[in-house]
Formats: sequence, structure tokens, C-alpha cells
Amino acid sequence: MVVFRGITNNTISIYTDIRTPKVSQLLLNPNASVLFYDYKKMNQIQLTGTIEVEKEYDATVWNSISPKAKKDYTTKLAPGSVIDEPDKVLYGDNINFCILKFSFNEIDYLDINRPYHTRAKFKLTNNEWLGNYVIP
Repeated sequence: MVVFRGITNNTISIYTDIRTPKVSQLLLNPNASVLFYDYKKMNQIQLTGTIEVEKEYDATVWNSISPKAKKDYTTKLAPGSVIDEPDKVLYGDNINFCILKFSFNEIDYLDINRPYHTRAKFKLTNNEWLGNYVIP
């Protein structure tokens, strides 16, 4: 699970701890997709593309993060490490912050509605989004 921190054109910025397994996995295979689902509106959007791992963090971005949020990137143990009690997290001076840049070039939209569902697919081709309705 990730939190999107910003979007420019078709690139979404995601903040994460560089020690998470997803970072090493993305360095081996940058292909990725994200799925959004709104159960109230019954809409689903899937974005497909690639993720670039920015290993060196931008100090301007780092300085814009609240002190409370910065703590999340300074734990002594990596995310997913087993601990005895939830309030026993230890913090250090090392900054393990990095930014993932998710550039998507495909959008798959599904509107789940009765009596008919509506689905459309779009692909970025030569800086232009081209799309078609498709069978859901």
C-alpha cells in the first residue's frame, strides 16, 4: 500500500522507505500497475506503466515533510521487521527516504452499473491519449 504525494502529467510521485522489499523488486522489474476502486460509485481505474526509483532523495522534498512524517523514514529496522511491541520502534539518524516516480501510459476504466457496465481503455501514443470502449 502506498500514498500518492503528487501528480504531474502522467507521472505520480510516491514516498517510501528505500529498504522496503518493493524498492528492490522495482529495481529488478520496473513494470507496475495501480488500481483505484470506489465502492460507492462502483468505479475502477487501473493505471499501467513503469516506476523509477530515485535513490538520492531531493532535500527540498525532504524538508517539506512534517517532522512527524520524517520519523517514518528514520526507523532503525526496515519496514516489515518483526518487533515485540508496537511502541518499541527505535529511531536513528539515517534517512531512508526515497521517491518512486510512477509513469503510466495505459488507463483502464470500468464503471460497474446495471443494466450495463461501461469499460474504456486508453493508451498514451506520441504524447496523445487514444482510447476505445471495450467489452467489460
